[in-house]
Amino acid sequence: MTGRLPIVTLRAVIGIGLATCLTLQVVVLPWMSGWMARDNPEVAYLRWPVLALSILGLVCVDVVLMCVWRLLAAVQASRIFDPQMFIWVDTIVWTLGATAVISFVALVYLVVTAAGPITVPAVALFATVAALGMMSLMIVMRALLHQATALRTEMDAVI
Repeated sequence: MTGRLPIVTLRAVIGIGLATCLTLQVVVLPWMSGWMARDNPEVAYLRWPVLALSILGLVCVDVVLMCVWRLLAAVQASRIFDPQMFIWVDTIVWTLGATAVISFVALVYLVVTAAGPITVPAVALFATVAALGMMSLMIVMRALLHQATALRTEMDAVI
């Protein structure tokens, strides 16, 4: 259905994204939070809540990337119009919704505690808006997949 190069390229990008998220979750964020708590003791109480919310947000990114990997495999196998693919698209939609909630909770927490530079809540606001935007886009894409699957089923019945 599609060429091999775009699929291999996208799989490489997804693999790099998963490796980056895992590195951030396991190494970078815990190290950075400890470093910031040590250097800024007045906001050290933020370490664990912000770290937990950050790791949860990255887990959501991991889930979305794995779902895209699965959908890519379905495209490669010419099975994207299989009704079972809706499970993967729905998982993406719900995960993006969870990401928006996590980002919003982080935003509220950071604004209420009024700690740190304004860029930190700005990043949480951006993440909330981006997650909601991507979720909306995926809802539209799901509707398009539903229509295409219905048309494919009709075409298979005619042939």
